[in-house]
Amino acid sequence: MVNLTVMGAGPVPTADYLDRLARTLSKKPTSRGWDCPLCQHKNNPVDNLLVKLPAFKCSNPDIDCPGKCPATPEWSINECVVNGVRCDFVIRDQGPYPTCTAQALLHGMDAKLKVHGALYGKILLQQLNGSDLLAKYCEKVKSALGEEVDPAVRNARTPCLLQIAQSDGVEYIAPDGSLATGRKLRISSWFYLKTDEINLLIRLIASGFPLLTSMTTGRCFTMTNEGEIYMSPQLTPNHAIVLIGFWVRPIWLPGEDGSTKLVEKVLFKARDSKGDRAHISGQQSGTGGDIYLLAEDLPKYAFGFHLEPPSWMQ
Repeated sequence: MVNLTVMGAGPVPTADYLDRLARTLSKKPTSRGWDCPLCQHKNNPVDNLLVKLPAFKCSNPDIDCPGKCPATPEWSINECVVNGVRCDFVIRDQGPYPTCTAQALLHGMDAKLKVHGALYGKILLQQLNGSDLLAKYCEKVKSALGEEVDPAVRNARTPCLLQIAQSDGVEYIAPDGSLATGRKLRISSWFYLKTDEINLLIRLIASGFPLLTSMTTGRCFTMTNEGEIYMSPQLTPNHAIVLIGFWVRPIWLPGEDGSTKLVEKVLFKARDSKGDRAHISGQQSGTGGDIYLLAEDLPKYAFGFHLEPPSWMQ
């Protein structure tokens, strides 16, 4: 594991910070709480910036209860409406090039910018220039993204890209389609956390923090319909994605004895970077690009960041 603290990782947002952030927006959707079937503790909805949701794991302060929330509504940043502005953002297409790590960061910056704009009641349409980010990465590591020879460099792709977005920023594409604008979007800081902290992952996404991570893709990945669950093979992660939503629901899973049983599971909505026609149900409607992953199929770490709001947005 790369020493991320040395590379500039900052602290994970605290509960107090997320509480203060939640109070900046009063009108938002609210999910009902749930009564734990094991300890009868009432788990009330937690206030987040974009939506009020109960914790997935029982929050009884008196005991360490293993109870789990039976279900929550399906929710994602791209379908969220803030001050009358929908926070949807472009589905990027990496084409035949191994640039998924950069596309995941660009997706995350797109999402954060849309949320920031919506908080001010502004609809933001100007897109970020992915070529600018790729060129800066190549200049920094002396190798094209996805073609690094040094394993240490390959393992540090995400933090390296976050460093670039923090120090140099990413240029916008001009309204006339030209690539040189001089205007840049930067992140102010970034952090990482373990993906087994389910309640925190959910709360961060509900607070407008898209989370960069990776997944393992196999031969069936392209056959996964938009919005369907993809159960990753247990191999080394090979594709970068960004988590933008979640859904707690009971699903049927096979047991060790060959039977199936209904189990409450956390599903994370992930945005892919193979274009809006990447998955079967999106081929005709052009609405593909997002799938669901089981929480246990995520790798060990996920990355988030704070955006530096453009001065012209204030």
